[in-house]
Amino acid sequence: LRLTVDGGSPSIATLSAALNYALPHGCEVANVYVVSKDVFHVRLSLENIGAMATLRDAILGPSFADALSENRDLAIRVDRGAFVECYARSMMRFNKLTLHQREKLEAVRGARVAVLLAPAGGGKTFVAIQRVVEVLNEDDATVLFVARNEALALFFCKWLVIATRKSAEHVVERIHVLVAPFSSPRRVRVETVGGRRRLVFGDSRVDATTYALIVVDEAHHLVGDSSL
Repeated sequence: LRLTVDGGSPSIATLSAALNYALPHGCEVANVYVVSKDVFHVRLSLENIGAMATLRDAILGPSFADALSENRDLAIRVDRGAFVECYARSMMRFNKLTLHQREKLEAVRGARVAVLLAPAGGGKTFVAIQRVVEVLNEDDATVLFVARNEALALFFCKWLVIATRKSAEHVVERIHVLVAPFSSPRRVRVETVGGRRRLVFGDSRVDATTYALIVVDEAHHLVGDSSL
């Protein structure tokens, strides 16, 4: 994690205590490195791959920053973009489907509507990625990805670029994303800043179209809203 602290220069003990309070079960601070008086790098110890998925949901969720700064005279901010990049690199190491995942992919491939159920870290998004890659190999297919927040949607797109082994521009022109407040789908584009390329949301919405596939990630968070 890359942290920026406003309101003072906390000790490593103070920062570690704040992190361990906010981190989900199965995650704990391993080391804290001082970059400058207000910037810190943190290495975490994770219990298992399930804890990694739980950590992703926590950091990309709305309440993690509040938990970090709770009851402290400090504003501690997490660089979510840097976290997503690190998370993506870690997840890319798992690039082969297990036998069970291959069976589920076959079931998804043959279904009009499919629901993947598994604990955190069970590989649901990984299976979805493989199915999207198959669909994008079809001519002129466009896919819609639905998620609660922008960071998760951009993570999915980045993972997809690596999985397809094609240029980012080629992939994102055929992916539309829909995030809260779920008003209309949006495009993702490639932006170059300081010689570094990254995925960002484009300024324009997209017109209605027919999608070859729609993927709804973390769908259990949406089912309670009848309009969604």
